[in-house]
Amino acid sequence: METSDGRTEYAEDGRFRYRARQTIYGPQVPEAGLSFRVTVEGRWALDDRILTERIEQATVTPELGFASLQRLAKQMGDQARNQPPGVSDVVELSAPKLVLRDRDTGQVVSYRRASRQAAR
Repeated sequence: METSDGRTEYAEDGRFRYRARQTIYGPQVPEAGLSFRVTVEGRWALDDRILTERIEQATVTPELGFASLQRLAKQMGDQARNQPPGVSDVVELSAPKLVLRDRDTGQVVSYRRASRQAAR
């Protein structure tokens, strides 16, 4: 699976919103893959440089041409909603950048801050 065009917005009121495009590749799917738009919303908290994210809502929509994948999209959304809270160590938090290390997988993800204009 490949994720692209990802954007996470953390609001001051403790809510977050994540949007991205996910494409599934494999031997039994078209060579270009099966693409979905994903939107996840929930609550976040930062305590002693530990970020916790709790998913409250997840919407997965097949991109045009893949309407027959609605059932798979619903399963993907249900799976996201049923995940335990994500817990990450904040490795770096500065004006231009946020770097997180997932406590379960050790995966490190780096985000750059978008201007408020670009976030709309």
